[in-house]
Amino acid sequence: MTSLSLGWVRWLVGAALVTGVALLGLLLSRADVHEVWVRLNGVSSSGLAIVLATYLASFLAETASWLQTIVMIPARPRTLYRLCKVLMVGNAVERVTPFAPLAGEPMKALLLNRYEGIPYAAASASLVITRTTDVMALIVFIAAGLVLMWRTEVLPPAYRAGVLVGFVLFVIAGGLFFLVQNQRVFTRLRVWLGSAGAAARPGRFAAILDGIHDVEDQLVTFYSREPRRLFLSIAFALVQWSTEAIAIWLSVRILGSSITLLNAFAVQAFVLMVVATLFFVPGDLGTQDTALAYACGAVTGSLPLGVAVAALRRARDLLWIVWGFAIVAVCAWRRH
Repeated sequence: MTSLSLGWVRWLVGAALVTGVALLGLLLSRADVHEVWVRLNGVSSSGLAIVLATYLASFLAETASWLQTIVMIPARPRTLYRLCKVLMVGNAVERVTPFAPLAGEPMKALLLNRYEGIPYAAASASLVITRTTDVMALIVFIAAGLVLMWRTEVLPPAYRAGVLVGFVLFVIAGGLFFLVQNQRVFTRLRVWLGSAGAAARPGRFAAILDGIHDVEDQLVTFYSREPRRLFLSIAFALVQWSTEAIAIWLSVRILGSSITLLNAFAVQAFVLMVVATLFFVPGDLGTQDTALAYACGAVTGSLPLGVAVAALRRARDLLWIVWGFAIVAVCAWRRH
């Protein structure tokens, strides 16, 4: 049964990866690669540094959002710095492994336990809460982006309709995700199994549910007793998405064109909706690039410019991966 399940997982991951590569190949086949290169080659080192600094500010906001969900760690600059390293390593693992969050999230929980002394239940709960606040922030950000799209008509009708449909489905999925946490669904399932006689002969599934019970206790306690931290986590997530929109605006400018900040926010909302819908594609390969390139191309009238903007964001991703594994290498060298 286990081997069969792993086989299905490998098949799905492989299919998702092929889909992403196909999207990326289609994008490059439709864009003038020479013009893309000319635009990227014309970027000054100072302009590139500004864009990367903006993306770094976005990463700090992401870390601050996560920090608010870990009650056992004080929200101070030093702890923010330490958590930045944990998040950088976890994100690097997510980007290079085909299993995405299935590998990155356990790595973050492991590092929190090893270097910060956070119990696994509390670390896992913080990751679930962070995903929840991300979803809440995405709903707010994409809703605002939809209003901008319709008021300015910056994106074609087909793009706007697709975002609207995806947004409705995303809100429903987000509501169910939050409901599952607050209603202790897995704890109820464990109780039902116990009443059915499974408690007398607990198996692996029942043991897993017992572990999830501890995490659910942490979740319910946080939502009921930490409204301020919940709000701050959502607020920092909104800062993260907003800063990335500013990075898009700056990227277009250093590439020799211009758009308004409102248009950049609309583009960011479109990209977030596509990436959130196709979250199962490893490393957002092809999905992030295609969405960003076509959205920027629709706003500026130049698909090669959109591809260049997507290339700058992908360069950010590669730099973060190198940075994450450099942290691992330094830690291993120090331990040695």
